[in-house]
Amino acid sequence: WTKMLDRFAGLPDIEVRVRCNRGNSLAHQGKLEEALKDYDRAIELVPSAADPHLNRGAVYESLGRLEEALKDYDVVLQDDPTDPAAWNNRGNALLGLQRFEEAKDSFQQALDISGSQQFAFAGVNLAIAQYELKEDEEAVKTLRKLLARYAEAFPDARAAYALVLWDQGDRIEAESQWDRATSADPRYRSEEWVSTFRRWPTRLMSVFKRFSATTSVKVK
Repeated sequence: WTKMLDRFAGLPDIEVRVRCNRGNSLAHQGKLEEALKDYDRAIELVPSAADPHLNRGAVYESLGRLEEALKDYDVVLQDDPTDPAAWNNRGNALLGLQRFEEAKDSFQQALDISGSQQFAFAGVNLAIAQYELKEDEEAVKTLRKLLARYAEAFPDARAAYALVLWDQGDRIEAESQWDRATSADPRYRSEEWVSTFRRWPTRLMSVFKRFSATTSVKVK
């Protein structure tokens, strides 16, 4: 990457792409502060470029700097209000800030633009926001639609669905759904992973903890 940066110095549009790619590589390695430096420089070069704002926002989220993440997503949406990734990411930051009504609206915007067939994660995020707002039946409907379409291909939706069912008292079906979800993706058994990396919000995490304390299904 350094050689490429030397090669394309003085060509802002190309340097922005190179810095975004290097920032992404660093972020995937967990070198978040180093990644931020590349995104910062890319934004200095071309302030209107969407990708460095989206990528920097995602790193800010990982660092818990949610207000800063929100600002980056808003910059993208001011320039292009039809960007579904920016709406979805904005909703994620708002979930973390416990601004659930705004988060729900952002996820709905992402779905209105792209449709759940193209952006399924916005659908499950919408259901989680609905659940945090105690719109439980709407959350169940949203999750069932996703699972009807994606079946075993979407453990994220199935894990959330299992917990909502368990909270509603349907314990047998909840454990069955949980077993299917965690067989497909064992990370959902980890409290650290769902709280730190998947970043489930308050109410869903509370159910997860109660579920893990009482269920026969293995959670670690």
